[in-house]
Amino acid sequence: MEPWELAGHDFIAFDEDLSIRRELDRFFRAHNVEVRVAMHFDNIQTIKEAVALGNGIAILPARTMQTEIAQSRLVAVRLKAPGWCVPWAWCIASGRR
Repeated sequence: MEPWELAGHDFIAFDEDLSIRRELDRFFRAHNVEVRVAMHFDNIQTIKEAVALGNGIAILPARTMQTEIAQSRLVAVRLKAPGWCVPWAWCIASGRR
């Protein structure tokens, strides 16, 4: 998935005081992508739950979603993000478009 495809989606973000949020905000600015921050949380598990409930999409390290993907609770799509040091994917609730 290309970064521009994230534009306009409701986004479940990390809290603004976390370094991962600042990094994602820089990524969005660098790719001229505007997302609507629907919710923000301080941990990955809560973000995954919000996504699984259909509240929006999120960008998370792919390795943190393995259990939910195996359970068919989330679907991961690899995000093209050259230069980032971990494999990232955006996730959506299983069964949603």
